[in-house]
Amino acid sequence: MFSPIGARIDGAKVTVVDISSIGARLEHGFPLNISAHVEVAFEFDAEGTVIAVPCEVVRCKLDKSIFKDRISYTSGVRFSEPDGTAVQELMNLVSHVVKEDLDARREYAKKRK
Repeated sequence: MFSPIGARIDGAKVTVVDISSIGARLEHGFPLNISAHVEVAFEFDAEGTVIAVPCEVVRCKLDKSIFKDRISYTSGVRFSEPDGTAVQELMNLVSHVVKEDLDARREYAKKRK
């Protein structure tokens, strides 16, 4: 699955599965300690922007990976400062990415008619 939003924790790549105004669900190949405080650097390649958001790990579980030889963990992180400027910037960029995607889909649908 393609995600226009990448992320890193301590320099290690993680996959953004879901994101909201209060937190995110991430997939990664290493465990995170519940209640740990981590900084998630959300990366928007198209915009060349990185937004670092302090988070608390609220859950982490070992999951089955679609790749047989890989270990996969799914974690839920809660934004430590949901009303902070970093989260506001993050939500603005997420809205922008979603709007661009919807606009592109509309244009594609018009061309197919």
